[in-house]
Formats: sequence, C-alpha cells, structure tokens
Amino acid sequence: MSPKIWFIPLILLLFTLVGCSDDEEDAPPPVTFDSINMYSAYDSIPVGVGFTIEAYGYYSDGSSESGIDYVWSSDDPTIASIDTKGKALGKSVGQTTIRVKDRGIESSVSITVTNAVIQSLNISPGETAVALGINVPYEAYAIYTDQQPYKILDIENITWYSTDKAVASFPDNDGIAHTLLEGDTEISATYGGVGLVFPAILEVTNAEMTSLVITPTSSDTVPNGQSISFQAHAYYSDDKVIEVTDIATWVSENDAVITASSILGRFDAKSVGTTEITTRYNGTTIYTPVEVITAEFESLKVSSAESTYPVRINSQFTASAEFVGDISVDLTNQKNGFWQSSDPKVATVSLSGLVHMRTPGDVDIYFTFNGESEKKSIQVVEASLESLTIHPSADYFVGEGHKRKLTVTGHYDNNTSRYLTHNKNLTWKVVYGEDSSINDGEVSQGGEVFNYQTESPISTYFTVEAQMGDKRATSVANFGATEVLQDNEITLNFIGPFTDIDAKSLLYFNNFTLVHAENGTTGPDNSTFIMLTFNEATDLCQTLLYDGFDDYRLPEYAELQAVWTDYDGNDDASYRLYNDKKWAIGQAFWTVDYGVGGEHLLVDLRTGEEGLSAATDTRQYASCVRDVVK
Repeated sequence: MSPKIWFIPLILLLFTLVGCSDDEEDAPPPVTFDSINMYSAYDSIPVGVGFTIEAYGYYSDGSSESGIDYVWSSDDPTIASIDTKGKALGKSVGQTTIRVKDRGIESSVSITVTNAVIQSLNISPGETAVALGINVPYEAYAIYTDQQPYKILDIENITWYSTDKAVASFPDNDGIAHTLLEGDTEISATYGGVGLVFPAILEVTNAEMTSLVITPTSSDTVPNGQSISFQAHAYYSDDKVIEVTDIATWVSENDAVITASSILGRFDAKSVGTTEITTRYNGTTIYTPVEVITAEFESLKVSSAESTYPVRINSQFTASAEFVGDISVDLTNQKNGFWQSSDPKVATVSLSGLVHMRTPGDVDIYFTFNGESEKKSIQVVEASLESLTIHPSADYFVGEGHKRKLTVTGHYDNNTSRYLTHNKNLTWKVVYGEDSSINDGEVSQGGEVFNYQTESPISTYFTVEAQMGDKRATSVANFGATEVLQDNEITLNFIGPFTDIDAKSLLYFNNFTLVHAENGTTGPDNSTFIMLTFNEATDLCQTLLYDGFDDYRLPEYAELQAVWTDYDGNDDASYRLYNDKKWAIGQAFWTVDYGVGGEHLLVDLRTGEEGLSAATDTRQYASCVRDVVK
C-alpha cells in the first residue's frame, strides 16, 4: 500500500480521538451524594415523649432532598427508639445517639431521656372568637416536672372535647375544631391521664366577612425561575382578622407563566410574561397581577440577628438573592435553595432556616442557590442567662373575654439579648393575686393572659411570672369587669360602665369622688363603679384606649335606648342586661342628646324609662361607643 493511502485515514483517526478527548474534558462531573444534615428540636426528652427529627440530603450540584426515607437507627433503642420516618420516642432514662444513613453517608445527634413526668396540660389558643364556618386548629402542650412544655405529636393518644358539639366539634380528633353553629363552647383535651384544669373558650359568631385582603396587594415582579408567596386575610364585621391562606383557593390564570406550588399561596415562575393570581374565599374573588421577568442573578446574602449565640437557643436565619435592577427575592423557604450546617454537633438548621444551637463551638450556616453558596459564620457559647424582662413592664388591663400577649427577653452575660417568649425552657404561672380564683389557667405557655368570661365578672389584679432556670420576671395584670357589647343591628360596640379598678388602669385621671356599689341584682355584688359628670364622661370616651381602639365617643340617646330594647325590652326586674350580658345597670347612663330644659338625656337600662334627664354637673354611669362599620 502506498504511504499516502494509509496516511489519510490515520489523520482522520487522530482528529476523531482529539475531538473525543475535548468532549470528555468539557463534560460536567457526575453528581454525587455528599452529606446529610439533621435537625433536632430537642436535646433531651422525658420518657414517653415523642418528636420528629428532620434529615436532609445534599448533592454536589446543590440540589437537596428530604431524608425521611433514609435508614434511621438508635444506638440503644431501649433508651430512645426511632421509627422509619424519623420519629423518636423516649423509652427509658439514659443517653443514646440517633443516626440516619443513606448511600454510605451518615449523620447523628445525641438524645438524653429523663425521668420527668407530666404535670399539666395546656392548649393554644386559650380563648378565641371566629365567624361561623371557620375551623380552628388547636395545639396541645404537656408540661413535665422538668418544667418544659412539649408539643404533643402523639395524636393517637390525645382526645379533644367540645362541651357543646352543636357549636363546634372534632370529627377527626385531630385538634381542628369545626364550627357548626353560633354560640359558645369550651374546648378541652386529655393526654396521659391528665386533663385541662381550665378549658379554652371558643366563641362562634355570626359576624360577616367584610373584605378579603391579599398581600402583596399590588402588582409584583418575580424573576423567572423564582417563587412568590401570597397571604390571604379575611376581615369581619366584629373587627376580627383571620388568616385564610391555607383554606382559600389559589389559581394562576396562566400556568405557562407562573404556576401554583404544593404550598397554598406560593407560585413558581416558569416563563417571562404577565398574568393574574386569582384568590377565592367565602364567595369573594381577588385578582392580583404579577409579572415574571428575566433578571440576572448578582449575589446571595445570608443574614442572622447576631454572630454569637448561647446554647439551647433557636434563631431564624434568612437568605435572599439579589438580581440586577435592585430586585431582591427572599429565598428563606424556597424549594430551589437549601440550608446546611458545617457542624451539626454545634448547630443544626432546618429546611426553613431555623438554627438550633446545641453545643459550644464555631459553625458556618450555609445557604446554596443557583449553584452558589453563601455562609454566615457564628459562634455558639456557653453563655449564662443573667436576667429576664417581660413586656409590657407596666401594669396592663385585660377586659373580660379578652386576652393580652406578653413577651419575654433574656439577657446573657456575653452582652446579648434573646427573644424567649416561645422557648421550650420558659414556663409561665400565676404567683399571687388579689383574688383566689385567679390561677395558672389564665396564662398560656405562649405568654397569653386570658380574662375568661364568667357568671360574675370581677375587677382584680394578679402577678404573672415567667421563669427560665433560676431566673424570673414578673408583670401585673389587671382583670376588668368592664364589658364590650356588640349591637349587630346598628354596628356599634358599647363599653361600660367602668369599675374603679378598671378606671385606674384605663383612664388618665383617677380622682373618682363618687362610686356606686352594686348589690348583685343590677350588677356584680360588692363591685364599685365610677359615676361621672357629663364633661368627665365626654373626656373619658374621647381619651379612652381600649381593646386596641381609640375612636370612642359618648353614645346618642337612640343608640343606648336601642340596647335596652334589643337585650331586655321589659320593665320588670329581670334585668337581662346584667344577668345575660354582665352589664352593671344600677344607675342611669349619660347620652350626648338634650332634653327639655337643656339638660342631657339619660337612659335607664333597668326599665327603659324614657324622658329622664339631668344637669351636667350631676354624676351618672358612663358608657362609650365606637362605630364598627363606618
């Protein structure tokens, strides 16, 4: 064969080999399974307590997955067992290690099981009012002798009750109360042979929804490939606002542009364009415009409140992506980004960025997105809690049928402060009070003080204590007998009259020269109510701040007379406004209207007698009113 004949095929073969070599060099490396991150909400649990440990698997390309189907094991199942879905259960006193493994990668956390026993049971919310048709989710917490509240996840062994099943019931015994009829009912539960000392009050009203508000409320811009989350809030005629995001219907008008995710209210951008998000609830439909744009990714940002944290503290970290054009997208809960801890023994991080400080040390909290990672370096220290403070620190007022939210801040010896209100190691209780009927049932483990409706409203005060370890803080709650009465026909809320104790908590003046002592027939026995001149009554209503509102006024004659007509209507001695609605009515009430002779008209809510009037310098009961719907 001629050299020229075989030389040409050889050259072609060389080119082919070189081309194959270049292709192999440009090919991306294979995706590998790199690590597992665990998140444990508890370091120690009592015998019999169960909770779920979370695990997340991470790949070299930045993707992640839930580790719920990985292989779970306990070094000593007789101390703490773990099932195939990551649910741990304390079995006997001791310490063991919970492990999760998949494809040769392993992660672990240590769990201590104590001999603490259940002491009491609390549920949340403690008192609430909702419109008919709204379902109310309840959560139960068991308080053990280690003074720690544990959320009860053992739904098979907890039983939920409603005293009036016609008003609300638990058809699935899952903690969700289904409202069926207007009225009041008591909600309670039993677990481990322990029941509630004081049940929660659920009031189902006939309030009507006045509006549906979606946030964000205006047209929003979303970079292609990202997600946007909406919230829906229903506003009712009784001034209640209820989040209905999880029970509203969410639809994209163009799924090619943006489509609904598995999480209600969240939408994933698919392509550039404009469309609308349709939200439907209770017969109301809201359209929210949204635009998906092409935006160039610039940087990733991870933020935390502090750089140093004490052990046994949880802190929420946030992540955001910055795009060209000053566009920032919150990625904290996005499915296409994931959190990871460089050392789970020091701190673990949940899928939503909640970091639990476990042991002293240095650790990096990473967030990965679009193939890029950003970290926040923190130090976990064995800081000592020096003191607690409760807000509000000054005495506060809680009207009957209402509640007040308290917050607690912990101050540590490394000059840091932490919000501790919902910390599992914080406990609440009543330490002493003026009235023996006030007890721990009025304070939830979430820091809410409840003034439950009773047959005999009282005005009293007592001290609430928050405790964590050996540190304590106190605040003084004033419970008032002053009632709020809603007249649905004329959309008004009436307040009053005021006991002298209530007035000292509510009003800017406290020189009450005359009070009236009720006798148990027209008002609560031995309770004293203030009597005011017309000018004092006018000032009272104009300066009153109560139940979160400050737009009160003295009522008109027709408005107050209508209260007697609607709620009593008989001039006998039944006194239904007191016996049914707990209003003290032992004296006549001021109105803004004038009668014959220039004196102001009065309303007698005992008999409804018309034509009463008095000079402005005499002293009467006072009621304030505000317009619910304007």
